[in-house]
This record gives sequence, C-alpha cells and structure tokens, in this order.
Amino acid sequence: MDKTTLTITHASANTETVLNRRAQSLFGEPVATLSNQLALILEEMAFEPEDQVFERKVALQGLPCWLRISQDAHHYVIDIQRLDSESDLGRMSPELCDQLAYSPDSAEQAQRLFDSMVKLIKQMTGYDRVMLYQFQPDWSGQVVAEAKNEGLGSYLDLRYPASDIPKIARDLYVKNSSRTICDAQMEAVPILSATQQPIDLTYSDTRSVSPVHLQYLQNMGVAASFSLPVVIHQSLWGLIACHHYQPKALSPQTKTEAIKQVDRFRRALHGYLAKRKMQHYDQREAVLSRLAGRLRRARDQEALLAHSEMDVLGLINAQGFAWMDDTHCHATGELPPEKALRALDQWFQAQSDRDVFMTDSLKRDDLPGADTDGVAGVLVVKVWKQGQWQRCYWFKREVIRDLVWAGNPDKPVMEDAQAATLSPRRSFDQWVETRRGHSEPFEDFDALTARRFIHVMTDVLNES
Repeated sequence: MDKTTLTITHASANTETVLNRRAQSLFGEPVATLSNQLALILEEMAFEPEDQVFERKVALQGLPCWLRISQDAHHYVIDIQRLDSESDLGRMSPELCDQLAYSPDSAEQAQRLFDSMVKLIKQMTGYDRVMLYQFQPDWSGQVVAEAKNEGLGSYLDLRYPASDIPKIARDLYVKNSSRTICDAQMEAVPILSATQQPIDLTYSDTRSVSPVHLQYLQNMGVAASFSLPVVIHQSLWGLIACHHYQPKALSPQTKTEAIKQVDRFRRALHGYLAKRKMQHYDQREAVLSRLAGRLRRARDQEALLAHSEMDVLGLINAQGFAWMDDTHCHATGELPPEKALRALDQWFQAQSDRDVFMTDSLKRDDLPGADTDGVAGVLVVKVWKQGQWQRCYWFKREVIRDLVWAGNPDKPVMEDAQAATLSPRRSFDQWVETRRGHSEPFEDFDALTARRFIHVMTDVLNES
C-alpha cells in the first residue's frame, strides 16, 4: 500500500481466498475500502520508525482477520491471516512459567531455565519437537535443550554447521520476533503489482521461503516449523526451533503468547549473563589490584611473573604468557618456540587496524606457531606506552575432543547432477568429528580483561 496515497499497489495472487476479491481488482483502491479501522491504524504508523511492526485484530470485508503491518520507505506491507473462532493455545504449566521469572545463578540453574523454555513452548504450540539452539562464536550451533514426542530420536547436544543458518537468515532473525512455515511443500504465491516499484518484505511473516531451506526441512522429514530468535544486545544468541511432521498453522493468539514467553526467557537469560560478567569483573579487578601491588614492589615484569604466574594465566584461563616490547620478552608457561613466537609477534604488530586479536586455532587461521605441539589458541593485546608497542600474549593448549554433528559439517550441500543444482545435505545422522588444533574457546569478556591488564600494568611501570 502506497504510504502517501494509502492506495493498494501490490497484492498476493491468493487474496480472493481471504478477501473474496481478486488481486487485480484491488489495485488503486483506497485503504478505507477494506476497513476504516485499518485506515486509522496506518495514520498512527506514519509517526512510527520504519522498523516498528503493528499487529492488530481487524474486520476486513466483514471478516475477522489478524493483521501484521510493517513498512519500508514507500509502502505499508500488510500480512493478513483469517481468524478462527477458537484459539489453539495449549495449556501452560504454572511451574514452567514461574521458571522464566528468575535469572539463574549457576550453570545448573541456567540449564533448568533452558529445559523449562522448550517444554513450555511445546505445551503452548503442540509441535512434535522443540529445541533451543545456541550459536557458537563461529556461528555453528548446538542443541542445548529439547522437548519432543515419544518415539522421536533426540537431537540434544548435536551441532549444526554455520551454513545451516546463513548470515542473511541470522540478520532477519535479529529483526523479526518469529518465523512461521506452515507447510514446507506449499508452493510460493506470487505477488502481483500495479507499479514497477519493489517492496521490502523484511518484516513480513508470510514472505516465501528459500527453496534450499524448504528442501532442507523436507530432508529432515519436517513439514512445518516455527522459529523464535533469542536476541541479546542486538546479537543473535540462539534460536527456539519448533518442528512438526505434518503441516501445521498457528493461530495469531498462540504465536503472540509464544513470543511473549520467549521475551521473558530472554530477560532471564540476559540477567544470568550479566551476573556472570559482573562476577568475572569483580574477580578480575581483585586480581589486577593484587598484580599491580606486586609489580610496584617488583619493578619489572620478570619478577612479577616469577611470583604471580598463576594469577596472570588465570585471568584468561591460559597456560602460557609472554610480554614483549622492542627489546625484551618476558614469558612463562606453555609457549610456541621462540622463532614462531617472534613471527607471530611480527604478524600482530603489522595489524595496524586492531589492538586485540584472539583465536582458538592458530592452525585454522594459518598463523605463525600453528605447527607447535600443544599450543593452539592465543589472545594478544597491544598498547603504545613508553615510546613503543607493549604486547601481551596469552596462549591456550590444544584440547582434542569429539564433536557430534547432525550430518557431516564439511558437506552442507550435495550436488544434484540431474537438476544441475546444489541441494542441502540429506543425512542428519550423528557424525563424529575428532577436532584437533583447537583450544578451549575464549570468553567474550576476555578481550576486555586483556586490555585492562596491559593498561593497568603499563601505568604502574610508568609510575617508576
């Protein structure tokens, strides 16, 4: 619908099934033809930001409908769903609802929160399987909680490669509170237009789905899905993925209630993550204060490391540490050979656009020191003090572990010779990868800790 004239410019080819009007007959019609109430809503939206989405129950042509209204620079985009007289909202356990009211204080309590969330969504929606999928730093994901019907195999703890949810899809999840696919085999409905101007369907829940993703669902045996993103600080922390093995449509009432409960979960999770960071901050500041006092007495880095090795390493849960400037290298613990360390230092100094870098795999990133037995990860930070770059390195040892994937992560697509196309993999059977050349991952607050360490310590050295 044109934002200036409030007349219809585009319509899906199936409007007759909802409005009893063919799409072409709607072009040029004013919004009041459909509903005076809708016209008032659009007048309200004129003063709202473009990423604001309105959802309302409105009578169109005398029929009760649920509208989801979004906008781009030139249009209002209206998703229309006919309302049934009865809601399909399932019974919600008060005990599970109560679990979402409090932020966990421990990893064990956080897991109970995860389990409660998927059980509650399954109760509400009736999907055959509900999973909580947590993204990893490399955007692969792991199923950390699951509620499912008896007789279904479990996906709990399985990992999925980043290519299963590509960046364009992740970006859309940050902007939208849910995504519904009622029938993975349903054909896309074309959008007809009275103009040549395209419309932006970013916030539309009825936009068609990528054929590759539909094939992906079919390869899993999934006929319908409902996805609810978990967004923390505008970043996609995870996804609640609901699967059904028959086509399934959700009522707007159930969808709205599910989104509400996920928001309660998000706030509880945010509180838990904030408490973890605050606990880490308090512990870090206590250690830094202790180290600063020792450095004032010791007067140099070598003496500090001799008496405080475990504190310095423990800041980042590392096994090796090196402090380098243009003439000295003060080091302790598990390190790459001197030649490899010097080469890594030269590489980092050449990175003029960054003051911190971290990786859990020198080998994967093809960095100096990658061939060192035992050492796999590094966090390095630099600061300009005393007329030169001061650099601090924390090294983590290699951890060999088995990762259990849903299918081979190295084959996210299969070549279809007959169709001359690529299609998503067909197997989601457990596939075990023995991962080498990686350390334990760094925490997201480790970079800040490293920065605090080098600034505090160099300030102490400048005092003397």
